[in-house]
Amino acid sequence: ERTDGRDLLRRAVDDLSRGLAISPGDAGLLCRRGSAYRDLADSEERAGVAAGDLFQKAIADFDATLSADPSEFAALNNRGLAWLGLARAESAARRDPQPALARALADFEEAVRQRPRLPVVLQNRGMVHEALGTYRAKRGLGGRDSLESAEADFLAVLRMGGNPYVH
Repeated sequence: ERTDGRDLLRRAVDDLSRGLAISPGDAGLLCRRGSAYRDLADSEERAGVAAGDLFQKAIADFDATLSADPSEFAALNNRGLAWLGLARAESAARRDPQPALARALADFEEAVRQRPRLPVVLQNRGMVHEALGTYRAKRGLGGRDSLESAEADFLAVLRMGGNPYVH
């Protein structure tokens, strides 16, 4: 029997959930399950399946991780990506993505504050600025400042030797 990546991610979520039943509140398990939920949500989204609920579960796990261990940088960065994913899901459902984008931006602002020389966090923040700018520009709400911020982040990634077009 052939399984796809989504089946493997569902199994990972189930396995990590069993681990959390044994060790409730384990920050490492919560962070890994949040990542599995986020990856599953991304996969479902690519398959054309609504994934907002999975992004919300990922966010809840990253929130719990950060409550248990506020220094867990991976949870902060991944929560920002989950918020960005939720914004895409909101937009696809014809709802306003700006609240989720604002939360994503807050997470990436903190990530950049903590690790300003890490290209991926600048890239992630740039993606949020780009999404905000595009959303606002399409609705006649401005957006130029967000697009300029995105460009600045992407240029900083290039100066660091990264590739802002690969994620």
